[in-house]
Amino acid sequence: VVTAGLQALIDRFVAESFAAYVLRYLGLRTVALLVSITAIFLFYRFLPNGPVRSDDVLPAALLAGLVAELVRYLYLFALPYLDLQWSQGPYYVSIGFVLLAYVEAFVLVGGGFLAVPEEKDAEAPRPA
Repeated sequence: VVTAGLQALIDRFVAESFAAYVLRYLGLRTVALLVSITAIFLFYRFLPNGPVRSDDVLPAALLAGLVAELVRYLYLFALPYLDLQWSQGPYYVSIGFVLLAYVEAFVLVGGGFLAVPEEKDAEAPRPA
C-alpha cells in the first residue's frame, strides 16, 4: 500500500520523464530498505528467548539492513560472472536465490551478535 501510494503521488505531481523514473526508483528502494530494517528489528527484538531492549537491537538492525542491501547489490553485480546456468542447468534460478539467502543469513547472524549488549562485569574470568 505504501509503495502504491508513493508511486501514485509521484505520478500525480511529476510529469512522466526521467526525473519521475528516478524519483519512483529512489522512493521504492527507500521503502524497501525501511521495510527490510523493520523486519530485521522485529526479528532481533522478539525472537530471542529472553527480554531484549529495543535500544540494544535498533543500531544492529539498522546496520544489518544497510549491509543486507549492499550484499544484494554486490550479488546482482557478481551474478553474471557466476555463470550458474552453465553449472546448475535448469535449476540456476533456484540456486541463485539459495546463494543470496545463504549470504544474507550471515549478515543477519552478524547483526545478531552486534545486538548482544556488552557484559559490564569486570571480574569475569578471561580465557587463558
